[in-house]
Amino acid sequence: MLWTGVAQAADPMYPVAAIPAALKENAYAVIRDHETFFDVKSRGEAVYRVHYAVTVLDKRAKDYATVVVNYDKLMRFKSLSGTLYDAEGKVVERLKKSDIRDFSAFDGFSLYSDNRIKVAEFQREQYPYTVEFEYEWDWRATLFYPEWAPQDEENLAIEKARLVISMPSGMTLRYHENVPQPTDRTGGEAGDPTSPLTRKVETQDGKHVHTWTLQDLSPVKREPFSGSFEQYVPIVRTAPVEFEVDGYAGDASTWASFGQWSNVLNEGRDQLPAATEAQVKALVEGTDDPYEKIRRVYEFMQGKTRYVSIQLGIGGWQPFPASEVDAKGYGDCKALSNYTKALLRAAGITSYYTLIAAGADETDMLVDFPSRQFNHVVLCVPLAADTVWLECTSQSNPMGYAGRFTGDRHALMITPEGGKVVHTPVYDAQSNRLSRTAEVQLQASGHATAHIKTVYTGLQQDSYHRVIHGETHDEQRKWLYKRIDIPSFEINNFSFEEHKARIPEVTEALDLTVRNCAASSGKRLFLKPNLMNRFDMRLETKSERRGDVFLSMSFLDADTIRYRLPEGYKVEFLGEGAQFQSAFGRYQVDVSQEGDQIVYMRTLEMKKGQYPATRYKEFAEFCKNVSKADQLQLVLVATE
Repeated sequence: MLWTGVAQAADPMYPVAAIPAALKENAYAVIRDHETFFDVKSRGEAVYRVHYAVTVLDKRAKDYATVVVNYDKLMRFKSLSGTLYDAEGKVVERLKKSDIRDFSAFDGFSLYSDNRIKVAEFQREQYPYTVEFEYEWDWRATLFYPEWAPQDEENLAIEKARLVISMPSGMTLRYHENVPQPTDRTGGEAGDPTSPLTRKVETQDGKHVHTWTLQDLSPVKREPFSGSFEQYVPIVRTAPVEFEVDGYAGDASTWASFGQWSNVLNEGRDQLPAATEAQVKALVEGTDDPYEKIRRVYEFMQGKTRYVSIQLGIGGWQPFPASEVDAKGYGDCKALSNYTKALLRAAGITSYYTLIAAGADETDMLVDFPSRQFNHVVLCVPLAADTVWLECTSQSNPMGYAGRFTGDRHALMITPEGGKVVHTPVYDAQSNRLSRTAEVQLQASGHATAHIKTVYTGLQQDSYHRVIHGETHDEQRKWLYKRIDIPSFEINNFSFEEHKARIPEVTEALDLTVRNCAASSGKRLFLKPNLMNRFDMRLETKSERRGDVFLSMSFLDADTIRYRLPEGYKVEFLGEGAQFQSAFGRYQVDVSQEGDQIVYMRTLEMKKGQYPATRYKEFAEFCKNVSKADQLQLVLVATE
C-alpha cells in the first residue's frame, strides 16, 4: 500500500502511551505518522496528498491542532479530512464539512491573486491529544515538486515519516538530500548505516516509485549562532526534468534550460510606448557615464511606480508587460524589474532579469541542483569593470544597494542563452560601519548630558533606512527609546540625515539626558565609559557543540566618547585598555585622560563566516573577553 489514509477503525489509534520515552524528552509534539505522496501523471499533471498524525503534548504545540491548506487554479483543492483523538487513542471528534472555512489568501498588498486557503481546527484543552489530517490537490504546476522536511521545528520529534514519489516510465526524478553529518547528529546521505534517512526505488504498475523513510528522530534544539536550521534536520528536495506550468513547458535539468523557460515567459513583454522611450532618452542626455544613466533611470522608475503583488496563475512567474506597468504605475517584482530593464535599454544600457531567494534569513540557493528555489526578481546590470544591482520594488533604496534582503547570495541571471548563476554583492566590515563620537558632561550627582553623533553605513543602516521612510517623527522617537542601550535616559532632541550611495549611510544626532550615567557612592563616582555599545554575551560551553558556528554579518564598530569631569572631581582609577584578536574578529579599547576629560576609544570588528563546531569554545572565549572588556569601570573622586 502506498497510502494509508485517515483511520476510520474503532480501535484506538495513536495512544500516547505507545510513544517511546526518548522521543517525548524535550518534545512539545511528536509526529506519529507523516506521509507525503506525489503521483506524477504526466509532464503537466500530478496528484499531491499529505497525511499526518501529531500528538500535542502541551499547549506550546497547540498550533498543530490547526490545518491550513493553500490552493489556486494551478494547485486545485480536492479534499480535507481530520480526526481528533484523546490520550488513549479514542476518537473525540471528526471534521465536518461545516468546520472547514474558506478564505481569500489576502496579504494586504496583492492586487491580483487567486490564492485561497482552507482552514480547520480542533479545540481541546485537555493535553495530551492527537490530531490527524489528510488533504489532497490536483497539481497543475509541475515545476513545484515536493520539498520534504517533516521535522521543521525545534522540540518536535518524529516517530515515522515517509515521502513517496511515483514517476511515469520515461520521466526522470531529480533529488537532493540534506542529511546532518555525524558530528551534527546522525549520519551521511541516505543509505549510510548511520543515517536516519533511507531511500529505495521500485517498480509498481509500470511506474518508478521512489520512497524515503525517517524513523525515531528525537527533538532538535537550535544552538546559538547556528545559522540555518537545515544543518540539523533531514530534508529531501525533489525536482523534475520536464515540467509544465499553465501551458508553458520547460526543462529544469540545467540552469541554462531553466532560464530558457523564463525567457519564453518574458518574450515580447519588454516593449515601451514610443513616448516613454523618448522621455528616457531625454532623461540621460548630456552624460556618457553609465552609472549616472542607471541612477537617473532608476530614480525615474522609483518616482513613477509602486509595488503590488501579482499572484494569479502563471502571473506568479510571468511579468506584466512593460507597457502596462508604464500606463498603470504599479507592478510586482517581476513586472517592475522587467519595466526597469526596458527603460535601461532605451537609455542604451543592457541589463538582465534575475531570479533570487530574497530575505535576510533565506537560505542560499543550491547551485548544483537546478530547480525552483526563488521568491523574488531583481535586475542585474553588468558593466565593463563592475556590476550594478537594482531592487526595483523599493521607492527609497539607493541605486546599486542590495542590503540584507538580497545581498551575498547566489542568483540566476536570465540571459538570451539561458540561466547563469551569479553572486550578489558581499558587504565587508569596512562597508558595515558604526562610527560614533560623543561629548558627555558628567555631573556630581552621576547624571549627565550627552551629545552623540553616529554614522551607520551598509547593513548597519538598514533598520534606520526603514524607520526613516516608514515611520512618523513620533514613531521614530518611540523606536529610539527601544533601541538605545542605556538603562535610564531621556531624548531631548534627535535627527537623521541620509546619504544615498552604493554603500549608503545614515547620520544620527542625539541629545540625551542620562540618569545615573555614573553610580554615586559617598565622594566617589563609578563610571563604565562604554556608554551605549556594550557587548554582553556569555555562551554556554559545557555541552558538546553539534553544528557549525555561523556569523551572519561582518561589521566594524568604532566609538570615541569624551567625558568632561564634574567640577571638583579627579580621576582616582583610570583602568587599563585591552587588545586581542582571533579568527572571529578583533577588539581594542583604550582609555586616557586629557586635562579635565576622559577619552574612551573602542573598536570591535567581527568577521562573517562559517566556522567548524570544533572552534565554538574559541568563539565563546572571544565573546567572553569582549564582554569583560566592555565592563571596564573607572573611579572618580571629589577633591574636597
